[in-house]
Amino acid sequence: MTPIFGQAKTTIQDILLENITFDGNAAAQTVTWGKGFHNLVGILRGKNIVIRGCTAGNSQGDIARLIDCEDIEFYENTVLGGGHDGLYVERSTGVEAWKNKIYARVNSGLRSKGSKGVYFHDNDIQRSPAYNPSTGPLIQVENSRANETTSDVVIENNYLAYARGPGIWAAGHSTIALDAAKDLVIKGNTIVDCGQMPVSIEAVAKVCGISVDGWDQVRIENNLIDGNFGGGIHFSPYLTTSAGTGYRATVKGNTICNTKKNLKGSGGAAIANAGKYILEIDGNRYYGNISDGLTGTNPLFDPCEPEIPDTVGDGEPVGRSAFVFLSCPADQIQAVRNAVPEKRIFVRE
Repeated sequence: MTPIFGQAKTTIQDILLENITFDGNAAAQTVTWGKGFHNLVGILRGKNIVIRGCTAGNSQGDIARLIDCEDIEFYENTVLGGGHDGLYVERSTGVEAWKNKIYARVNSGLRSKGSKGVYFHDNDIQRSPAYNPSTGPLIQVENSRANETTSDVVIENNYLAYARGPGIWAAGHSTIALDAAKDLVIKGNTIVDCGQMPVSIEAVAKVCGISVDGWDQVRIENNLIDGNFGGGIHFSPYLTTSAGTGYRATVKGNTICNTKKNLKGSGGAAIANAGKYILEIDGNRYYGNISDGLTGTNPLFDPCEPEIPDTVGDGEPVGRSAFVFLSCPADQIQAVRNAVPEKRIFVRE
C-alpha cells in the first residue's frame, strides 16, 4: 500500500485531514486501479481519525483505506471517481460516514469489511458515466474471512442511484456460523435505478436494489426501492455464496416499485429468496413490478397479502388471518420456531 498520507510508526492516533483537494491523475499512472497505489489516506492500527471537507478523485486507489482502526469519522467529503472504494474500513470499530457526495468508480462508495459499530447515513452515492469503469455496488458491507466477525451495522437515509451492481450489497461467506455477520439494519434509504449491469458481465443475472446473503438478524425497513433492474430485494448469492443456512431477516414497511428485468431479460420480483433465509415480511407496498410478490421459499408472512383496513362497514374491527400457511423443508421447522417463539407452529404430516 502506497498512500499519499500514511504513517511512520506502527500505530497512530488523533488524525485530522480536512479541506484537502486531491487529483490522482489516473491516466498518467502505470499501476492499475485497486492495488493500493496512491490511496489518498492509508492507515493501519489508527485511533481517532477524522477526514472531512476533502475533495478527491481521478485516482487509481481508494480515497481512504483504514485497517484495524477505531473511532473513525468520514464526513462532508466529495469523491469524484476514485480508483476502487471511497471509504474502505477493515477490522475496525466505531465507524461513521455521513453527508458525503460520492460518484463511485470501479467499486463502492462506502465499504466495510469485518468491522463492528458501523453507521453509514445521509450520503448521496451515485454512478455516473463520467467515471468509468464502474460495476460495483454503491455501499458494500461484508464478512469474508473465517477468522473475522462483523456486527452492528446501520445503513440509513442514503440516496443511492444508477449503480451497475446492487445499490447495497451485504455479503457474508467463508464461515458456517450464523453469527459471524449479524445485526444489520437497512432503513430509510432511497435506492433507484440500480442493477444496470451490462449483459457482457456474468453478475448481470444477480443484480437488484438490495442484495443480502450470509447475514443474520437483518432488518430492512421503510426504504423506497424504485425502478431497479433484476429485483427489489434479493436474499441470495451475488458474487459470493454464504456457507450457512437458516439466516433470519425482517422486511417491513418498504415501498418496492417499478422493478424491471435485468438487462439480460430475467428477474424483476419485488423480493426473492433463494431458500437460506427465514423471512418475516409485513406491511410493504408493491406496485409496478414484474412480480409484486415474493419468489422462493420460507416466508413467515405472505408478502402478497392484501392491505387490510382497520375497520369495515360501520366500524367493525378487522384483524389479520388467524392462520398463516407456509411451505418449508423439514429441517427448517425448528429454525422457524426459534425465529417466532411467540407463535404456535403446527406441522401437517
